[in-house]
Amino acid sequence: MKYIIALAVIIMLLASCTNQKIDEQKYISQLDEVTKLWQTARTLHPAWQQLYPVCLINCERFTLYKPEADNSWRKIDSGNVNMQLPDGIMAAFPMPFHNYEMACVLDDRSFSTKEDMTIVFHEFVHCYQAATCDSDLKERLFIAKEYAHTNGMWELQYPFPYENDAVGNLYIQMIEACEQGNREKVAQMRNEIRTLVSANDWEYLTWQEFKEGSARWLQNTLAREIGANEASSKRSQPIDRVTFYEGGEKVIQLLTAENPALGSDFPALWKAITEL
Repeated sequence: MKYIIALAVIIMLLASCTNQKIDEQKYISQLDEVTKLWQTARTLHPAWQQLYPVCLINCERFTLYKPEADNSWRKIDSGNVNMQLPDGIMAAFPMPFHNYEMACVLDDRSFSTKEDMTIVFHEFVHCYQAATCDSDLKERLFIAKEYAHTNGMWELQYPFPYENDAVGNLYIQMIEACEQGNREKVAQMRNEIRTLVSANDWEYLTWQEFKEGSARWLQNTLAREIGANEASSKRSQPIDRVTFYEGGEKVIQLLTAENPALGSDFPALWKAITEL
């Protein structure tokens, strides 16, 4: 999935790009569709009790919109991005090109399907995490302290041993055990993985399971509600960071089946994931 996590993007030299005329009325129409879907999403989870700013990217130009009190959208800024973002970006991060304000940042072509819309709400989950628990939880992470000098890039670029076949095989089997509801087997496999990786590796894995797994879990909850295709990640070697989206979602499904209250208490959910 074309996604960059909160707090960082890959900053590169601005590439040459032909300006395109921006149809701001089309943007408003697309954002109105987000609001319509939000009427359903808000009934599903506290993360969607409000709308979040949306920044639409057209080539090297951005246009930032904020929801009004009546849940309509108002343009509040536009300008040059002054950085190259991945083509087709669907992300949530503090925007360096707008005073580091947290927003859902999207390629302006990102509203064509129901599936695109569910990704928008995936990013809204990250906005909610940033507003409610992200900083507090990171204060408990040794890895966050050790890699503080990377300004958040560790969340994208941490050198997890993805190429370790034993770890990858166990993780894929763990996902399958989650789907079978076999908690004992899940716990056993997670313990085996933990013995094969460093303390930092384990923190990174569980942090990704929490951050991305919860967003994926809610994204697919919404997808089922509106009849969209669910998002999924590969289950083959070598695993990668996106495999943790899948694993996190399945772990969360297992945990919330046992204790539904965890689903709306993100700090408690994070703790349950780390302890499983």
